[in-house]
Amino acid sequence: IKRGQKLHVFGPKYDPMQPEKHHALIECEELFLLMGRGLEGLKEVPAGNVFGISGTQLSRHILKTGSLSSSPCPPIFNEMIFSKPIMRVAVEPLIPAEMPILIEGLKLLNQADASVEIMIQESGEHVIVASGEVHLERCITDLKEMFSPIDLNFSSPIVSFREGLIQDPLRTGGVLIQPK
Repeated sequence: IKRGQKLHVFGPKYDPMQPEKHHALIECEELFLLMGRGLEGLKEVPAGNVFGISGTQLSRHILKTGSLSSSPCPPIFNEMIFSKPIMRVAVEPLIPAEMPILIEGLKLLNQADASVEIMIQESGEHVIVASGEVHLERCITDLKEMFSPIDLNFSSPIVSFREGLIQDPLRTGGVLIQPK
């Protein structure tokens, strides 16, 4: 892939029966080598490498996941399955007038992390739901340092406990507790 190359973007809901829907043609604006937390700009990346890509056109078409192709024929992948987030925290700006900055930051966090969920409760609270304690800490740090550099107030974390009972095929008459 090279900077300036035309790429086809296929969203996660792309359907070959409706080829114009969830499909766009963009120009690759920037390429990056991922160096820990830093990025190093590149002109091109050979096949088989992990790299970063950015651009205003790209961010309009991919929210969390999508496929990029140099061909108008989309790659065929099975749907990605992520673990269900279980740890949640409510967030609000210390200064209520900065709510639009928080909302924009939450949108960017949601776009940057495929495993995080952002919701607005019926009460109007903005909630971040992450996969665990470390993931939640990373999301909060990213929100404060990169996406919404304002003073924020976070609630105490709440952990959702999810379990169910299924018949244990190895035992007769017993049940096995399995997380959902």
